Amino acid sequence: MAGIYAAIERVGALLGVPARAKREADALRARAAAVVRRKPGPGPRVLFVVSTSPIIAAGKGTFMDELLSLAGANNAGASFSGRYPRLSAESLLAVRPDLIFVAAMEGVEKFPDEVTRWKEVPAFRDGEVHSLDGDLVTRPGPRMVAALEEVSRTLDAWRERHRVPAPDRVRREKR
Repeated sequence: MAGIYAAIERVGALLGVPARAKREADALRARAAAVVRRKPGPGPRVLFVVSTSPIIAAGKGTFMDELLSLAGANNAGASFSGRYPRLSAESLLAVRPDLIFVAAMEGVEKFPDEVTRWKEVPAFRDGEVHSLDGDLVTRPGPRMVAALEEVSRTLDAWRERHRVPAPDRVRREKR
C-alpha cells in the first residue's frame, strides 16, 4: 500500500500539485488505518484465488497477500512457492483454508464441482467462498483501499459467524 501512496504523491509532484496529491494520499492512508488489524494471534487461513480452473492463488509477496495481512488474516497461499502458484485439490486439502476469496471476473466466479465436494476444506464445508470484485482486488492503485475495506468487512462477518473476536478487540479485552 505504501507504494500506492508514494505513486500518488510522485504523480502529483510531476503535475505541479504536490499538496493536493499529499492530501489525497493522506486521505487514503487514514481510510486504510481505520480497518487495519494487528494480529496478536493466528487469524483465519484465507486463500485468495485469482483463477478457479485451474486454481491459481495469490502467494507470498503479492498485494493480495498484503491485503490479507493488513486485514488480520493469514494467507493460506503463502506456503506455496511462487507469487501465483497453481494448486491442485490436494493442495487445498493440505492448507485447509477457513475462507476463500475469489477475484470474480468472467469465467472465474465459481469452482468446479469436483473441487467443492471436498468437505475437509473448511471454506467449502462451511460455505465460506466469497466473490470479490475482480477489478477492485486485482489492480493495484488507489482503489486498493476500497479492496482492503471490503476484505476487512468480509473477515469481520466471518469472525462474527464463527465467534472469533477481531484481533484489535482481543487486545482491548485483555487490558
